[in-house]
Amino acid sequence: MSDLLFEIKEEPDKKKLEQEKDKKRIPRKSRVTIDFKNLESLTKKQNELLEKQVKLLEQLLLKRSQEKIYSYKDKIDQIIVNEIQDKDENLFADKSIENKILNLLERGRSFNITELKEYLIKFGEDEKTLSIEFLTNIINKLIERGLIISRRNRLYLRSKFRLKITELIKDIVFLLKEKGEIQKKDIENHFSKHPSTIYRNLKILQYEGYIGFKAPNRIFLTEKGQILYSKIN
Repeated sequence: MSDLLFEIKEEPDKKKLEQEKDKKRIPRKSRVTIDFKNLESLTKKQNELLEKQVKLLEQLLLKRSQEKIYSYKDKIDQIIVNEIQDKDENLFADKSIENKILNLLERGRSFNITELKEYLIKFGEDEKTLSIEFLTNIINKLIERGLIISRRNRLYLRSKFRLKITELIKDIVFLLKEKGEIQKKDIENHFSKHPSTIYRNLKILQYEGYIGFKAPNRIFLTEKGQILYSKIN
């Protein structure tokens, strides 16, 4: 009986096998656990912070834009005041509030009574005397005389307050040509017209540049007035 040969094999170490498998195995990506409650809270806080930053930025931009607007408004106001003050040399000698109001409206702008008050103060009028009641009385007189009109609480220079060659205009121009210079009172006394009518026509001639004024209340024909005289003569 032949001898049986047995091959004895050692059983592999299971731990080693597992380790080798692990080495060959592609590592799995680590899983991330998201806490949605915390994430929502964090997002809310970030949004609130962003909203605050946006509001602060809006406030800053608004403040800067307002500063620019006020700056531009002040500059425009000063230009208007300077322009009218330069022309103020040709105003009637009394330089009354009525004349200042008319010259403001002559700029082609409209004013409410509050704006008018602000401009008159810039012209050096005393703020204490410029009550709304006081200004309202003056404005009503100018409206009654047909010099200005009021629409929706805003004042405008009357559109017909422009030169029309009427007989009275002709007579005034002829009188000034004859006399050279004459006082306003003498002109009013010369014609059988109401003083306000004479005043209005003189004002029209002044606005159109046909007459000039010298203190005290002396009126003369300008070069433009001389040309007008030659046309209507």
